Amino acid sequence: MIERVFDGEKINRIVNDPSVYPWVRGVCEGPLDLGPLLADKRHVCLVAEFGGCLFTQQSPGIYEVHSQFLPQGRGEHAIKVVREALHWMFTRTDAVEIWTRCPKGNLAARALARAIGGREEMTVARGWVQDGKIIPAAIFSMTVQEWMKTSPDLVEIGAWFHAKLEDEFKLAGYSEPVHDDDPNHNRYVGAAVEMIRGGQPSKGVIFYNRFALMAGYAPISVVGFDPVMINIRDATLEMHGKNFFVSDIHPHTVH
Repeated sequence: MIERVFDGEKINRIVNDPSVYPWVRGVCEGPLDLGPLLADKRHVCLVAEFGGCLFTQQSPGIYEVHSQFLPQGRGEHAIKVVREALHWMFTRTDAVEIWTRCPKGNLAARALARAIGGREEMTVARGWVQDGKIIPAAIFSMTVQEWMKTSPDLVEIGAWFHAKLEDEFKLAGYSEPVHDDDPNHNRYVGAAVEMIRGGQPSKGVIFYNRFALMAGYAPISVVGFDPVMINIRDATLEMHGKNFFVSDIHPHTVH
């Protein structure tokens, strides 16, 4: 549904629409042009047909997001776009926390922040400028750990990984080490798989291991980057695009 854009053409059309402009212009006068901002590749703009999200890097791993939607893209469509954008950011960039401002009176922004699971951090008295006046703004945030706990589809991706791994072991003549089916484990495996697929293998390993060490699973490690190679204790996996195969089995750890 979304695509990353590197120029201001699509997002400028949205932010300058009369239904959006008063809420996003801040201290600016006249039409907004986000092209110069997007020339800095640290910032990420993800757009869909009726709106999108602009993520501005505040420091490495920390982003502020500005979401803007035309009237026909609000409601459920906006929620889907923002969830997809958060998935994109947490799996394809260094993002570990994303926060947004909800200016006083912008009930739609507050409702959207709550709908996607944002946590209210604080209200900043001098948080936004509207119509030349400084107004308060509530700050909502989401960390990568919170996203991993709630994001749709991660359980299914983890289940796919385990089924694929079982097939790989059978092809090699081994039985995959068995553990109880654990949807929570599938969730965190799914998150790691998506980060590895998104070009963030070290991030995927770090945040999977955070879960594994708390939950009693063995940690994993990156043992190569070109191609990406992951040691999962029982085997070494070679990652290719969205898929993988077992390049080496460690017989002393399997049946």
